[in-house]
Amino acid sequence: MARSTFDEAEWYDKNSPTQFKDGLRLIKLADPQKGDKVLDFGCGTGNLTTHFSELVGPEGKVIGVDPDGERLALARKTYSASNLEYVQGSANEVPGGDYDIIFSNHAMHYCPDKNATLKTLASKMKKGGKLVYIICVEDQVKVFADNMPGLFGKKFRDTWAAYYHYTSSEDYKRYTIANNFSIDHSEIIVCRYDYKNVEEMVEFRKTHIRGEYDDSEFNLEAMRRAYGEEPFHHNYDYLLVKATYTG
Repeated sequence: MARSTFDEAEWYDKNSPTQFKDGLRLIKLADPQKGDKVLDFGCGTGNLTTHFSELVGPEGKVIGVDPDGERLALARKTYSASNLEYVQGSANEVPGGDYDIIFSNHAMHYCPDKNATLKTLASKMKKGGKLVYIICVEDQVKVFADNMPGLFGKKFRDTWAAYYHYTSSEDYKRYTIANNFSIDHSEIIVCRYDYKNVEEMVEFRKTHIRGEYDDSEFNLEAMRRAYGEEPFHHNYDYLLVKATYTG
């Protein structure tokens, strides 16, 4: 059994440009103001959370929540501020309340029950508060998953299926409205993931599904046949939403 030796949290922090770029776009859409109280739901290593702490100023408050303790440890070490707090939690354990903004970038597709998650987030918001999120939609999984049988072992594929919980863009919007949000803006955006080679794709996937994998789980020879030796990319459709909590 060959266990991954790289630091997953550090690798993720430095090698997730797509999420970071999309997150900056989402922050602009959220339009935080001085003094706002913000929740970053699924904050990861905090490289976006810290932007909110700067925008809301010392009179504001930002809480980043994530279930991954290693990523939170890196966040506290690397992206700290006096008005910023990192808390380990999940869709069922959301800290604080009375938020002006709840921000979730590339995170809610990890939550098994989207309706329950949105209900919880709604209970944490001020009336008139803003919810902004980017989330992968169901049909785009096929772009990657259709190639899985020949490229990845069964253990990895089973873990992938258990770890991600995708649904359609219409269901995401329906759940949002059902939990007393009024949708102000929604659009499908194309998120492009660039890889230098197949090894980099494997490393990227390891950071998104935690666990231990035998070398046989990653068929590099088959990947090279599928993608070649040159840099390549995958495109996925994501749903971007801005909504107001109506209470």
